[in-house]
Amino acid sequence: MKLCVSKKGLKYWMATVLLTLPYLKTGFFQQFSTLDLMIDLWKIISFLIVFVWYFFVHRKVSKMIVLFATMEGYLLFNTFIHGGNMQSCANSAFSILGVTLLYDMLEDFKYEFLSAQLFCFELIIYINLFTEIVFPNGLYRGTRYSANWFLGYYNIHTRYFIPALMIAYIYMNYTGKKTRTYLLTAVVFLSAVLVWSGGVIVSMAGMVITYILFKNKTRLFNYYNYWMIHLGFFVLIIVMKLQRYFRWLIDDVLGKWNSLGGRMAVWQTDLRLIGKSFLVGYGLEYDEERSRYFVWAVHSHNQLLEILHQGGIIYLIFMIAVIITAGKHLNRYKNSEIVKVISIAFLGWCLHSLVEPHITPFLMGMFIIAYHSECYISEADKGKL
Repeated sequence: MKLCVSKKGLKYWMATVLLTLPYLKTGFFQQFSTLDLMIDLWKIISFLIVFVWYFFVHRKVSKMIVLFATMEGYLLFNTFIHGGNMQSCANSAFSILGVTLLYDMLEDFKYEFLSAQLFCFELIIYINLFTEIVFPNGLYRGTRYSANWFLGYYNIHTRYFIPALMIAYIYMNYTGKKTRTYLLTAVVFLSAVLVWSGGVIVSMAGMVITYILFKNKTRLFNYYNYWMIHLGFFVLIIVMKLQRYFRWLIDDVLGKWNSLGGRMAVWQTDLRLIGKSFLVGYGLEYDEERSRYFVWAVHSHNQLLEILHQGGIIYLIFMIAVIITAGKHLNRYKNSEIVKVISIAFLGWCLHSLVEPHITPFLMGMFIIAYHSECYISEADKGKL
């Protein structure tokens, strides 16, 4: 596909990059108070620009934005009622809204949007790989973990890797350009292997195997069934504890049995806590409060449990509504290459969130991309489907 970028398109590209980058701030910058503050101010300015642009210029509010605003508003209120960590909750809520609002109004500039987002992810992921190579024992010491690189502790790298790969493969299928996508894929895998992140490696491997072997078997391997992995995991692993039959993989191959053992203890503790407040949960608590429950952990180490802990059944219903709303748009062209790529990216998120909870701006932004997936499919391809 031959694409020409107009002067207006270039302006949109530059604006998208400038509005996106502050949301990619990592824990590394917290070591430099002045720089950290400057990026936070940049994020505030970005949010205000996006907010005004969306509601006073774009003026088309999608169902997804209504859902995100409602669920984040509920979590803020719930955190306030429970006397929780309002600062972290507000920062997360406004960051999610900032990114999703930006994503929701750029479907008219698809190439500029994809190219700009890919550039932003390439920038931070390549910097992170550099820090892993130069500082194999960690770029800096975190408050709770021994080794952190540019993107932080290795278990949280996936929150950047998954959206980056989704954007990269949509970009490749939309433009026909492959080099950047293949290079980024290699860098992501190398980054995970260098720090030996078991969860990221398994998630990436699951995505690759599914993409190569099963992506065309959409009756079974599809967006909705990927989310059902959480329910199966909850029953088979957290309740029935069948993971002992896979100790050969978890311990002998990945060397992560002790880590999983700690998570199993956290899951059982959190199940008891959730049972005491299953309807509304506890809001977003301070790390010190969570450590009192879990000894060494500051979250549930499972996405479903974390959602129930923070917002109970009500918050879970909001999340299910988001999943279904995005899925309806994906299901229209589920056999298209674009939809397969998007769905497999969600598979990666689903796999890793079994042991690490991730609700971050760019992961939630993936739902907006799914919601607008039809606009990335050519009319010729739509006619074939």
